Amino acid sequence: MLLVGGLALLKAIDDGWTAWDAFQATRTLADPQASVEEQRAAAANLALTAALEAAEPDDLLPVGLPRDDLVRLGLVGSVRDAGDGIKNIARIDPWKVRFSQDSISYHFKDKALGTIDDLAEKLRSGKINPTDVPPIRITEIDGKLFTLDNRRLEAFRRAGIEIPFRWATPEELAREQWKFTTINEGSTIIVRGQP
Repeated sequence: MLLVGGLALLKAIDDGWTAWDAFQATRTLADPQASVEEQRAAAANLALTAALEAAEPDDLLPVGLPRDDLVRLGLVGSVRDAGDGIKNIARIDPWKVRFSQDSISYHFKDKALGTIDDLAEKLRSGKINPTDVPPIRITEIDGKLFTLDNRRLEAFRRAGIEIPFRWATPEELAREQWKFTTINEGSTIIVRGQP
């Protein structure tokens, strides 16, 4: 009797684990706030769930072992970690992010980007894909989001397009602490050299 109860428990754990992971992956795919990385991992999780559950021979037995779940988690972790260009990058409404500086130059240091208005126009017209622009780095201070990359933020605001972002590292924040010169909590910024 104890053996039958143990086998039933293993089967319930196996089926429950799979159902819970599928439910969470579906929620992630439906979440508009989920990052590209999270959505790709969720899609991989659902695809692997279907494939591994279909191929699992122990479904015919009264006991289930979570081998497929362990393999799936390992593969999803690989998808999640793949590609430095995707990891920890998401998009945000540029009006939800504040400026760290009180003023910026109208011209980018990278001459290929030109001016703030040049980049904004290329974004609006589709000549530049937002994902081709390096993500801005943001941090949260007292519940407010601030960027270390003020010119790009201004260009995306002018273009009216969501901006790619990632969280700034502690090293970046320490190295660029000098940028926090805003005198109005980052709500506006002065653009120097603008015609």
